[in-house]
Amino acid sequence: MPKLSIIIPVYNEIATLDTILDRVLAVDLSESGHGVEREIVLVDDCSRDGSRAKLEQMRDHPDGRPLVFAFHERNQGKGAAIRTGLDHVSGDMVMIQDADLEYSPEEIPKLIKPILDGLADVVYGSRFTGKRRVFMFSHHVGNKLLTFITNVLYGANLTDMETCYKVFRTKHIRSFGLQSSRFNIEPEITAKVFRSRLRVYELPISYDGRSFEEGKKITWRDGFSALWTLMRYRFWVNRTGEETLHRISKMRRFNKWIYDTILPHLGMRVLEAGCGTGSFTDFLRGRELVHAIDPDEVYIETLTENHRGVGHVTFEQASLPHVDVEALREKRFDTVVCLNVLEHIREDEETLRVFHDLLVPGGRAIIYVPAHPFLFCGLDEALEHHRRYTRDELERKMREAGFEILESRHQNVFGTIGWFINGKILRRRLLPSRQLSVYESLVPVFRGFERMMGRRPPFGLSVFAVGQRPKTDA
Repeated sequence: MPKLSIIIPVYNEIATLDTILDRVLAVDLSESGHGVEREIVLVDDCSRDGSRAKLEQMRDHPDGRPLVFAFHERNQGKGAAIRTGLDHVSGDMVMIQDADLEYSPEEIPKLIKPILDGLADVVYGSRFTGKRRVFMFSHHVGNKLLTFITNVLYGANLTDMETCYKVFRTKHIRSFGLQSSRFNIEPEITAKVFRSRLRVYELPISYDGRSFEEGKKITWRDGFSALWTLMRYRFWVNRTGEETLHRISKMRRFNKWIYDTILPHLGMRVLEAGCGTGSFTDFLRGRELVHAIDPDEVYIETLTENHRGVGHVTFEQASLPHVDVEALREKRFDTVVCLNVLEHIREDEETLRVFHDLLVPGGRAIIYVPAHPFLFCGLDEALEHHRRYTRDELERKMREAGFEILESRHQNVFGTIGWFINGKILRRRLLPSRQLSVYESLVPVFRGFERMMGRRPPFGLSVFAVGQRPKTDA
């Protein structure tokens, strides 16, 4: 059963603390259409109005309620309270609930539903598309302006960036390495959500905004801080390796070059081993059957949703070489496509044996890997490569797995130069997007040059090999 962790930052909220806690505990999470456990993480940010004493009393007498407590010895701000809360959560999902009564906990089930249904990684609750109290004009304008700037900077179409009601898969928000301590935590979260290219849903919520007299704490100074935060994280990169893969996945000409290389060897029933973001899955859609596997749950959920209604293209979360060979063998694959994946797997020899075992007799394994061990550098480390291959090494390992080698050669001569300069000389861990754009525009030239060299260039950034399972096994 999935668990929802609700972080409640508390700072001088004694008047509403009991009420909001009772309402959060009373919410029927099964209204989301799923059975869901809950835990509530209360973080006191050095309150001075008696809130801390009340929380300490709750901690000493939890009365069986799923409560977790944390206390700051000095006031640090809402962002710091959220970061402390993240250190204490144990749920699969995390959301933030202010300790005042501006937001309605009764709307939590509808906010977590898109994540539980596998449609979203993050859900925003929009105060501007639901019913709301007519609140301060200056705050309304400030929120709209910051949301507009967010959309311009990050190519989004949110209606409410500053909303408190945000729900996340826990693994994503923890991966952000949040740094903000005050109200600028909201723009930092939003910036990192969109820079990570997560699937975001936005749903209408009700909002009962407070005035300053009623306890509202955010001011115009926080608006300027939010603007600076949005600008600061515009070019933030969470995982450099993932960002490199994303940039390469958008290089249509380059990826078409690889596809054209493997095309003569493709059969009609294909296992794509390590589909990633699905940039090659689209090329394979014309086959009779395409079954793609990948260890990343988010990639699989996204691709499954994107290919809904395409019955002959299916996806499965699985980690090589630990797959159900018998179940896959029933699909009678005549081709395994493994493009820039084998180098990520420690047990590469065992993986090649798995490919051999699940293919029909005469079936082919198409392997495409990074070449030349001397090129191994920080770029490889960021991409979580375990190795680079020589052509002889790849051929040997494929033969030992039981394959007959039909073809092997290097590819991408000029890519070798760029990789050497960026990785070995400049010691970069991320390929610059501008360089990749220039390279993409020159792909036809590079392809023509290699055609002039013949089918066996002496070196290249990658090595390509095709192995066939014998038509009659010994």
